[in-house]
Amino acid sequence: MKSIVVFGLVFSIVFSALAWADAPVTHKHGGRSHTHVLPSTGVNHSHGSPQRPTPQPATSSGWVYITTSDGYNPVSFYGKAGSLQRTTSHYSIISKSHNPLTKGIVISREIVPISNCNNGVGVLKAYDLSGNLVQQNDFAFGSGNVASLIAETICIAGASLR
Repeated sequence: MKSIVVFGLVFSIVFSALAWADAPVTHKHGGRSHTHVLPSTGVNHSHGSPQRPTPQPATSSGWVYITTSDGYNPVSFYGKAGSLQRTTSHYSIISKSHNPLTKGIVISREIVPISNCNNGVGVLKAYDLSGNLVQQNDFAFGSGNVASLIAETICIAGASLR
């Protein structure tokens, strides 16, 4: 039996061998019962909108999950364990972004000035590993956007290096 939480409700479904062989499965979510072949996300899906893949924890491979963007093409962001650095002016980590729809992975160094951390607002800059600026985004702690979540994670971790 497999239990899945959807919109705060727990549904239990018994999967037969046929369910894994692309057979239609009767299940209930979103207030209705229906039957169809399940997508790769199982019962945790919706109808009429793109699926948001569930990020896989990556701590065992040396990467720590930070956040996933919203929308049709969600991208998951991770920080490399042990890569946190502090200089006199900034904190930085090696990060990777993973786009499960395109299978793309981008490695970069994310940098936040310590003064921005102290103010809770500023600019998160991403550099390729050769040192070229590839992206910069404004952030404000608590705003919920991807740059803010990454910057806040870096700042909290960086403050522990003092």
